[in-house]
Amino acid sequence: MWVRTGQLQQIDSALEAGRAEDIDGLIADILRTGASGLSTSNACAVCRRELVRSELQGVAIVFACPGEHGAWLSPDALTALRRLGRGHPTAAPRRSRIKTLSALLAASLAALAVSLALGVTPWRPMPVEERRYLQELVTVLGDGVTHRRDVEGVLQSKSEPATYGVVYGIYRERQGNVLARLKRLDVPARLRPVHDRILVATERQIEFYGAFTEARMRDDSVNLARMLSHPALRSSDYELHAAWDLIRGTYPGLDPAASQAIEGALCQFDVI
Repeated sequence: MWVRTGQLQQIDSALEAGRAEDIDGLIADILRTGASGLSTSNACAVCRRELVRSELQGVAIVFACPGEHGAWLSPDALTALRRLGRGHPTAAPRRSRIKTLSALLAASLAALAVSLALGVTPWRPMPVEERRYLQELVTVLGDGVTHRRDVEGVLQSKSEPATYGVVYGIYRERQGNVLARLKRLDVPARLRPVHDRILVATERQIEFYGAFTEARMRDDSVNLARMLSHPALRSSDYELHAAWDLIRGTYPGLDPAASQAIEGALCQFDVI
């Protein structure tokens, strides 16, 4: 069944807090909305983008929209959640999404290197320095995702105008550090065009949240939806999508797990 992002977050929060008894009620509420008929299992019901594999606190596998519109919950995932809600033991280790992506990327690229050494794939092997760069990139972007979500959460809430300004100042400093770390990465020549686009996207994102903050301080009815056409946001979104397209073009044989890890980091860093 198709589950909207807000509903999925409720399930995720219940799992994280150990409130297994809430799971059945949440699933029943979702079913009452008729959400199960909104999508197919391989495309987002809202934007039609291809879904990517993700996890709910290690309990169930879902296929989520990169734009965070929602996720497809398979019958197996639904069964696992219901078993947990009805008192059946199910392991649920809590892991950071970004740490998971980074670990997944590292493991996937290592496995890819072995396959290449054995001659399993027909395309050019990925050099060690490129594997290292991609792993470091995912890690740095993970911190950027945290800062982006923090400032956006405050800007979307009801607060005093001065609070928005203070929070943006903190975000600008922290995201500026992320930008500095990105600039210090040792970027292989073949991936320089990718890296340059990510740098531009980061700079435009800082600019966008500055504009969002100013607009929010002037008018507390302004929300993210009203800011989606802002040039800095559109530029940031474009550059991140272009960076991903370049990565896919550079590694046409990249295995699905590594592809998901890299795309997931870029999509979560993106505002839209």
